Amino acid sequence: MIPWELVDNGTEYLNLANTESAVNELDFLDGSQNVAIVIHGRDSSAFSEYGQSLRSSFLSSDRELTVILVDYALVASMDYATAINAVPFVADDIIALIVQLEAANKIDRNLVHIVGFDIGAHIAGLVSRDSRARVQRITGLSPAGQNWDSFSRRLRATDANYVEVIHTDYTGSRAFGISETIGTVDIFANTGTSQPGCSNNQCNHDRAWQLFGATLDMGGHLVGLGCDSLTDMTRNRCVGAPAVSLGTNDLFKQGTGIYRVNTGRAYPYNA
Repeated sequence: MIPWELVDNGTEYLNLANTESAVNELDFLDGSQNVAIVIHGRDSSAFSEYGQSLRSSFLSSDRELTVILVDYALVASMDYATAINAVPFVADDIIALIVQLEAANKIDRNLVHIVGFDIGAHIAGLVSRDSRARVQRITGLSPAGQNWDSFSRRLRATDANYVEVIHTDYTGSRAFGISETIGTVDIFANTGTSQPGCSNNQCNHDRAWQLFGATLDMGGHLVGLGCDSLTDMTRNRCVGAPAVSLGTNDLFKQGTGIYRVNTGRAYPYNA
């Protein structure tokens, strides 16, 4: 079940074995660079549009950045129950890689941003939670909702110094996303349900990573205001300040609570 890790710094693109010798050969890492770890969701892989699109957007946003794409495609392609039962084991494998990188002085957790989509968001939480120290930031992109109640080991606000959750698909019997607020900041795009330009739940669900990728490309153009409650968010009555930018690769963002961002129907999704 060991995932593949594909490492890219914009110049080199390689399949990284989770071994001490392989990690030591990463000459372009010395612990001073920002590192983005990108984790896909169900029925996906590191080679999917999700993984490759975010890889490109991350590298365009920061020329000094290193991207690690996690690939656990075999497990992700299995039935939902099997996939979610495998979440802690996939997380353990990623933790083992981080431990190897730290031991070789290749990364600094204060410069690590883990991004996870769907069940990958919960994997991201466990990677940071079950390690010796938390990473700086986690972004949960439409975290999976089915079977991820408050008694589960789902993503939590305490899993990183800053946990941003982007909700785009949480209402209805066929929704893929989670309806509860689970992050330091929970950002709801267009009520977090039906997205402009979408006609089904899969499109709504995918819009979370599409919006995030657009903010990497555009530099934080999607801005939300704070909401006093989910009711105010649903009714578009959010007027709180300071505003928070959805997404971006800023490791040291500020803000807490519920936010709403109104977006458009097509890239780069300006309202």
